Amino acid sequence: MRIKVGLFGRELSFIWNKKNFSFYSIKKPKAGSVGITSRCIDLKHVLFLDYDNIERWIVEDELRLLQHYFKLTPFYLFTTKEEINKVSNNKCGNYHAICLTKRHIHEISEMQDKTHIDWRYKKMFSISRYKSWVLRALPKGEREKPKYLGLVGDMINLDNDVSEAHLNILKYFYDVDEVDYKNLDGIKKTILTSYKTNAGLKNA
Repeated sequence: MRIKVGLFGRELSFIWNKKNFSFYSIKKPKAGSVGITSRCIDLKHVLFLDYDNIERWIVEDELRLLQHYFKLTPFYLFTTKEEINKVSNNKCGNYHAICLTKRHIHEISEMQDKTHIDWRYKKMFSISRYKSWVLRALPKGEREKPKYLGLVGDMINLDNDVSEAHLNILKYFYDVDEVDYKNLDGIKKTILTSYKTNAGLKNA
């Protein structure tokens, strides 16, 4: 059971079940955005990864490792913030990665556990009303929408079961590279969600 109350400009969220009681204090959100959910209509998911403050080469190496270990299709890589690390002279920032191979939720969790993504993001599905992971697709406050960087991985495993709905969403929002998938699932519907956030706002 979740209970929300407003107090001193903050939203307080209580999560209660028989095993534990959790308490969170969160600023009331001010700006809205739209996110893509990982859920497919047939209850499977595609793989969403959200990295914060990490060098880009680490992300790319990790995605290649995941692709070969779990026999996945290539990843679409995006950034919400990227700059040059003055110490290493490498690109560093925040990244989103999406793989359109469909898997059951426990398999997605296993794949995420083998990555350096934000630990809070791994738990998103448990508090989301759609029981899924979400990645932003549109601008947020003063921030632009994520920037598409390109494909990461080899053109292998293209006969995997792939979400056509998610592919269509990526094509709609971004000029993504073409991949010759052999086994699109034929499902046209998926779930977008709108949400509010403080990130991207001045003084937030």
